[in-house]
Amino acid sequence: MKPCPCGSYAINPSHHGRDPKVDLDLCDVCYWRKRAEKIRPCHYCGGEGVVDSGGSPPWDYHVLCPACKPNLR
Repeated sequence: MKPCPCGSYAINPSHHGRDPKVDLDLCDVCYWRKRAEKIRPCHYCGGEGVVDSGGSPPWDYHVLCPACKPNLR
């Protein structure tokens, strides 16, 4: 078996509610992470941002693009 790009061998396409025909190269964690992470507009500029739960306010609860986040620190 070939590992997931992250290096894990925990690839179980027929378990844990996975669609057994999609993303067969991803481990269980990467499979569900791919479905959980959604691109949303940046809270400040409207550009493409991602949810950042690491750090302290104000970016804990906002979606920020890579250009706006460094300007808030």
